[in-house]
Amino acid sequence: MILVPFFTFLCLLLNAVSSFVVYQPKGCGLVNWTIGGRKRISAQCVNANYTEVMEYARDQQIYALIIDGCNLPIRQIEPLPNMSVLFLRIVNCGIEEIDDDAFANVTDVIKLELSHNSIKTFPNVEMLTDLHELILEDNKIGNIADSQKFVKNKLLYDVNLRNNKLLEVTDASFSGFESVRNLDLGANQIETISPNAFTKLANLGTLNLGHNNISTLPSKLSNNQLSELPASVFEGLTQLQKLDLTNTTLKELPLNVFSTNKNMKTLYLNFNNLEQLPFNVFKELTNMRELEIHHNKLKRLDESVFPDSDKLFELHLNDNQLDDIPPFRNLVHLIYLNLENNRLTALPTEFVRQSMWLKSIYLNNNRLRSLPDTLFSHLISAPDVIDLRHNNLTTVPISAFGVKKHKSTILLHGNPLNCDEKLAWLVNDIKSETQRVSNPSHPEIPLCAGPSKHSGLPLQNIKLD
Repeated sequence: MILVPFFTFLCLLLNAVSSFVVYQPKGCGLVNWTIGGRKRISAQCVNANYTEVMEYARDQQIYALIIDGCNLPIRQIEPLPNMSVLFLRIVNCGIEEIDDDAFANVTDVIKLELSHNSIKTFPNVEMLTDLHELILEDNKIGNIADSQKFVKNKLLYDVNLRNNKLLEVTDASFSGFESVRNLDLGANQIETISPNAFTKLANLGTLNLGHNNISTLPSKLSNNQLSELPASVFEGLTQLQKLDLTNTTLKELPLNVFSTNKNMKTLYLNFNNLEQLPFNVFKELTNMRELEIHHNKLKRLDESVFPDSDKLFELHLNDNQLDDIPPFRNLVHLIYLNLENNRLTALPTEFVRQSMWLKSIYLNNNRLRSLPDTLFSHLISAPDVIDLRHNNLTTVPISAFGVKKHKSTILLHGNPLNCDEKLAWLVNDIKSETQRVSNPSHPEIPLCAGPSKHSGLPLQNIKLD
């Protein structure tokens, strides 16, 4: 009695699946997905006929319909046939235009991807009220005139417009994106941003503006050419956690530009033209975990430039023009510090005195002539690596490192080391394998520059009394 209805159900299910398989167009196949412990069917089509695929999917219930490449490019998307599909992906099909009612019959869509096409205008997705993620990367969208059509998309969290042809961001561009948490505008051609372009994005957590052509911003206000950044451009973005301003040719930062972004955890300012950082510019960023300002033109840093934060773990200041740095105070939990490729000739005595957990320290390719006593001796445990390669060090005092119970790596290749009794401690530690002076990434062995009897010899091969 129990087996009969189950058998009937099984036959119906197999018939439904088999009918879907039998009539599948060339280039399409079924993929079984397990989501939340439940098996679902997805249709994946590669270089298939778009019209045949859509007819094939008519009135079907599919988890994902993926079309990667069309054997005949389609210039325009007209209204799709009625179907139940959660994930709709149509890429590499040469799409240029999308009818306003193109998605009227697929209102269940949660994720829509139309990347790698030639779409010129922002599509109307007003009817997709359950839409969570919209991916329009690598198209030719030139403007977003008015996003009020998104006011019904209260669940839209992620919008990717990377690598399009956006020239400006107006006050209306994202006025309907109030629920958006992640917005990627990187690699466009943005030149101007209106004063209130982002003010309504109160839930925004990640904003990528890197690689654009922004030359100026209004007074109120990633290959970008953003030369100046007005103080109010990020005002009101209280939930912003990640901001990418990489490669925007920024020359300066306003004093209070991040004053309302107290939840910021990651900030990228790399590959710009910053020559100085204003007093207390990062003061309010007390939740910062990672700060990257490498490949700029910084010459000096104010002692109070970094926040009083016990949460900053990574600080990247490499590839600048720093010839002097202050002590890094209050960065108690700093783990990674990169100052390589600068012009430092000396380090302050209190350099990282309060950063007791440092594990990776990069000071290579500077002009350091000596190391202060007790420089790293305060560290709780031996760092994984201290990179001092290619400086002007003639000796390395034991007092700078103290006595550690665990192995560490001190990279010294490219220094004019004077291998006398002052280095006996290091030679002995190398031979006892307490210290290492090379690693797989940098296998070069430091050589002695003097005295003459040791000149040219590997450090670990010499004998010192």
